Amino acid sequence: MGNAVRQHIIVEIRQAKYFSMMFDTTPDLAHREQMSEVIRYVHIHETSVKIKESFIDFFEIHEKTPEELAAEILSKLDADGLRVEDCRGQTYDSAAVMSGRRTGVQTRIRGKNPRALYVPCDSHSLNLVGVHAAHVDLVMVTFSPND
Repeated sequence: MGNAVRQHIIVEIRQAKYFSMMFDTTPDLAHREQMSEVIRYVHIHETSVKIKESFIDFFEIHEKTPEELAAEILSKLDADGLRVEDCRGQTYDSAAVMSGRRTGVQTRIRGKNPRALYVPCDSHSLNLVGVHAAHVDLVMVTFSPND
């Protein structure tokens, strides 16, 4: 059933032609590194136009170098029948391995398709702001000059 749903979504993405992609890694309970794949695209059906963001898959990764992660992403897109040449956007967390301007994953993907613009993930950026704000408040409370 899950495979049928995934295939239906991939057919919609191919019909839309252009898409943006979001990949993120996280360890599972067995401490294996899993990468999630989410694709955003415009779905047009008769007079209805919708921007869709669809989860496609989780898959295990073995190396966390920019070369290997970019290769995994490109391989996954190819396996799904999605052409990297049709990608118009890419988003990842702010880690240097993903967002690095010289050797990061986004740079390697743009080497294959210069139109795949990189935008940092808003959710990750917002999380970093929250962590920093909580840390600043904690520091201010802990090191109050009136103590």
